[in-house]
Amino acid sequence: MISSLQQSILTSLRQMPRHLPLRVVLTAPFVLQIMASTGAVGYLAYRNGQQAVNDLANQLMEQASDRIDQHLNSYLTSPYQINQTNLDAIEAGLFDIYDFDTAGRFFRLQFDTYNVGYISYGLASGEFIGAGYFDGTDEIVIDEVSDRTQGQDYVYATDDQGNRAELIFVGEYDFFDEDWYKATVEQGVPTWSEVYAWEELPEDLWISISSPIHDDTGDIVGVMSVDFLLSEISSFIKGLTISPNSRMFIVEPDGSLIAQSSDAPITVVTDNPDDPVQRTSIYGSDDPIAQATTTYLTETFGGLDQISATQQLSFRHGSERWFVLVRPWKNEMGLNWLAVTVVPEDDFMAQIHKNTRNTIALSLLTVFIAIYVGIKTARWVTNPLIKLTRAAKAIEQGNLDLTVDLNRQDELGELAQSFNHMATQLSSSFQDLQTLNAALTESEKELQRYSATLEDQVQARTQELSMALEQLKATQADLVESEKLAALGQLIAGIAHEINTPLGAIQASIGNIDHSLRDSLRQIPVLFQMIPAERLSEFFNLLDATAQPRQLLSSREERQLRRQLTQTLTDQGIAQAGKLADMLSKMGISEGIDDLLNLLHHPDVMLILESAYSLSSIQTNSQNIQLAVERAAKIVFALKVYAHQDQTGHQVQASITEGIDTVLTLYQNQIKQGIEVVKTYEPIPPILCYPDELVQVWSNLIMNSIQAMNCKGKLAINVSRQGPHVKVEIADSGVGISKEHTDRIFTPFFTTKPMGEGSGLGLHIVRQIMEKHHGTIEVTSQPGHTVFTVKIPFSEV
Repeated sequence: MISSLQQSILTSLRQMPRHLPLRVVLTAPFVLQIMASTGAVGYLAYRNGQQAVNDLANQLMEQASDRIDQHLNSYLTSPYQINQTNLDAIEAGLFDIYDFDTAGRFFRLQFDTYNVGYISYGLASGEFIGAGYFDGTDEIVIDEVSDRTQGQDYVYATDDQGNRAELIFVGEYDFFDEDWYKATVEQGVPTWSEVYAWEELPEDLWISISSPIHDDTGDIVGVMSVDFLLSEISSFIKGLTISPNSRMFIVEPDGSLIAQSSDAPITVVTDNPDDPVQRTSIYGSDDPIAQATTTYLTETFGGLDQISATQQLSFRHGSERWFVLVRPWKNEMGLNWLAVTVVPEDDFMAQIHKNTRNTIALSLLTVFIAIYVGIKTARWVTNPLIKLTRAAKAIEQGNLDLTVDLNRQDELGELAQSFNHMATQLSSSFQDLQTLNAALTESEKELQRYSATLEDQVQARTQELSMALEQLKATQADLVESEKLAALGQLIAGIAHEINTPLGAIQASIGNIDHSLRDSLRQIPVLFQMIPAERLSEFFNLLDATAQPRQLLSSREERQLRRQLTQTLTDQGIAQAGKLADMLSKMGISEGIDDLLNLLHHPDVMLILESAYSLSSIQTNSQNIQLAVERAAKIVFALKVYAHQDQTGHQVQASITEGIDTVLTLYQNQIKQGIEVVKTYEPIPPILCYPDELVQVWSNLIMNSIQAMNCKGKLAINVSRQGPHVKVEIADSGVGISKEHTDRIFTPFFTTKPMGEGSGLGLHIVRQIMEKHHGTIEVTSQPGHTVFTVKIPFSEV
């Protein structure tokens, strides 16, 4: 069996130029197979090594992310447990929250046990007790705000047993507006604060967790809080080693740094007294790899806040490829961080690159050896062939007595013997050929004399056929135009009726407007004198209600509305409730009666409603005029599109559905007599076509359907995409076409209509237009269901 590689090489050799030297043709397959084999082996080795690197990098990043996740879960649980322990101690009565000596000493001893920055609680009465570092120093103090400190903050130094020593500071401290207290009281549950930095310790980040203190009745009487140092997270990350140049960092969804493995600062000291210490955003990090990684993640997901699950990706920064693993970390109390691990591919690819270079060197050496062996072999084969070639060229120049002497017993030796035998036979045959050539020359002269006469006859006949073809084309164009004019003539009566209908509506509406305007001009002066100024706003509200779009109601619905309005007005004690309800229903008012009660109680309410009805009638009739004008304009536009003549003779982009809708508009007078039109249009882009001719196609097919149904039935038009074609199906529920007529309906001058109602050219012209568009038209018919299917290619020119 021939391998796929060998088959590919043989195919390439068959396609090689025929003028290549035989030595190259004999050497090339041998060299190409060796080059392809060594190249494939080298490539597969490189790809397998690269895949192994990818798998190793992903495993190491997952292990590092798992350790970070475990450390965060463990490390950030400690402050919550401290708070819970203290709350449990208060609930168990181990110390009284108002015993600040015991609480301060208890917090001071806890501080030595746990790695935190500050432990405290504040009470709703304004009292406060806490223990921790003092203003960025290493000194551990106790803070107290109580009645015995006169509401001031007393700061005491402490000894190793947690006892208070000397008073070192007296100041003011109001914690009610601070987030750790205010947010916890508002939410009523344990709450993490925002990550923050102290001005006294600008190189560190802190976070606090606060829990509400409840009394026996469940009311919040204070807040317990623990301030927690986050710098240890950075120390933990720096201790994780994946590769020499790997990066790990933890950020918030807005890009603010929490911790990182590099030595770049996570805070910035500024000259702004209102914000002296600002957190570093990863987008502005001094670490270019961390910055590039974050930019890539933002562009990929649309923002860090859009990452909700673990993602493994890779990207290029400069000429290096970097692997990225990002894992969201959340806890039950609202912390939401992202742990990102970045590893460069080059940290693992050094040995792979070395092996690749060795493979390339061995491949080149193998190719050079193959070329040398191939050249030697080609010379041994081609030298005898070169001698045969020279002898063949000599025979070609007329030296038929030349022979080749090869002292070989292989195939080339047999070829030389055959060549010599051929040369002998060729010399004999050449003599016979000269004799035959003389006879052939005489025959050719005789044939030329007959050919000259035949060319004149063919040229004359061709000219006659060309003239006949031009006349046929002109006659065909006249027939197409006459068919279109005949169809247009059939539309005139219907179009005239369709235009007279909106004109009649316009005339009636103008009369109604004139009558209503006269009544309004007569009633309004009296009305404004009659209605008090404070009731005019209600009258205008009534006018606004009548100007709202009205829903057309059936006679039954109108009667039901009048009964409801009559009952409502009767319940309100309004006189002439029936007449008022009739007037309100005509004005289209069915809701908001309560806002009109004061106006309806007026003694001259009938005059008020008649005036409002006259004014609303003007607007209603104006809208009717606008609808009638739009209807007439639509009909005129459709007729203009139908009668348009394109004289360019070139295809243009046009919409299929717009042409169909134009024809439906023109035949509206026949359709509305009892035809239900069902249109199903898929979104189809404009196609390259002759739009005027396609309109004639739709006109012929739709008019045939209307006549087949005698203006009573269902007309279904479907437009859809079928592969590279637009498919148009026009189906009717008419009498149908018999089988014997179906095979002949596209034949010129064939018609089943009475004399004078059809020329028999309509469907023949339709088929010609389809052929001009490189499309097709088919028909299927049975009694009560006939379907014409048209298919037109999208871009066929």
